Amino acid sequence: MQTVKLIICAVVFLTASLAQAKAYDQFAADATCASAVEASCDCPKCSREPMACDDCQKIFKTCGILDQWGISLGGHLQQGVTTNSRNPTNPPAGVGNFPATQWNYRNDEYMLNQLLLTVGRETDTDGCGWDIGGEVDIVYGTDYIFLQSRGLETRGDLTNHWNSDEGVGNDGNGLMGIALPQMYLEVAHDDLTVMLGHFYHPLGYERRVPTENDYYSNTYGFTFSFEQFQVTGVNADWKLNDRVTIGGGFTRGMENWEDNNDNLNGFGVLNWTSCDDNTSFSFVFDIGKEDDAGRAIRYLHSVIFETEIHDRWSYVFYSDFGFQQDALAGGGTAYWYNIVQYVAYQINPCWTAGIRFEWFDDIDGFIVDPTPGPGVFYDLTLGLNYKPNDNVILRPEVRWDWFDADPGVGPGPFGDGTERSQFMAAVDVIFTF
Repeated sequence: MQTVKLIICAVVFLTASLAQAKAYDQFAADATCASAVEASCDCPKCSREPMACDDCQKIFKTCGILDQWGISLGGHLQQGVTTNSRNPTNPPAGVGNFPATQWNYRNDEYMLNQLLLTVGRETDTDGCGWDIGGEVDIVYGTDYIFLQSRGLETRGDLTNHWNSDEGVGNDGNGLMGIALPQMYLEVAHDDLTVMLGHFYHPLGYERRVPTENDYYSNTYGFTFSFEQFQVTGVNADWKLNDRVTIGGGFTRGMENWEDNNDNLNGFGVLNWTSCDDNTSFSFVFDIGKEDDAGRAIRYLHSVIFETEIHDRWSYVFYSDFGFQQDALAGGGTAYWYNIVQYVAYQINPCWTAGIRFEWFDDIDGFIVDPTPGPGVFYDLTLGLNYKPNDNVILRPEVRWDWFDADPGVGPGPFGDGTERSQFMAAVDVIFTF
């Protein structure tokens, strides 16, 4: 815990010191806030465009020295509930809504998923000069169990450092807990940005910050292809031009603060955006030896294509692929991959409707847990996003899951291991500040 405190203090101190030097001239010339601050922030009418009012979003926004340094304070509160047609038993006696979804894994129970507090500063050189920033995130809620890292929230043997080892949460841990998923320093020079510390890996499409997703539930790819898992290391991004960015770095492995072996993982990133900013493509890969012995390679990659079909229509295609050496009996390699498609339609500035379909093939019955064996998992989700203002997001959804098993495989992964299909209805609400 002492190490965590020192890192937090170092990030805040260095960020404030260098940013103060950069902002001094502007601060001296204009010691008061810009007069553009809105006097009030009434909710927009659904028949009009949403108001551009950043001050509505941050209850910590002031006219003090932190604003002049560019340091922001904020966060969100997310809570929700899910019901499952198969009425599965929740942990620790059962597995709840696993393996279909991770964040909302408990059936017929209110979940306070995340209370997130974040302090940070974004770097912005505009292509010229130096800048420094960083971010520290603290999360409290039921999601903490999926945001922990070896050597930080947990010890080397994965027992908890400060969260409860006994409770009704996942794997018998406490239902609620605290995690520190991001603590990093960021240095930028011209078009190069380097991130050092503890941060989210760029792999995958769905994010671990719920305000960046369209649905409460998540895909099998998010859970079992390790999308945006937290890592500790270095990440460098170089903006070649207005359309292409390349990057990569090294980490201590998936969900590691301290390494479990002497091997580093390597990863690479390629991002492309069209001239009109309506279409984008990205490719991200990660490779490393994740086992304690440091002998078996795990490889992952994600391919993402996004486009605005029309003023109101958008489409996303993404696919994950992975393999793990020495995963099967006799030392064989296990493979898995998925294909996911999203279509969204903006009904008006307040309402957006969407559909998501996933096909996830656990070829060797290795990566999905729990699973009766090899087979293909399908999920179809219909959802709505309601945003009455910039501080509230309501996300109701309905979802169908079914499992197409290989010959000779058991009954199924749902309903406490007795069914091959299920239906879920869920809703969550997010308050940002």
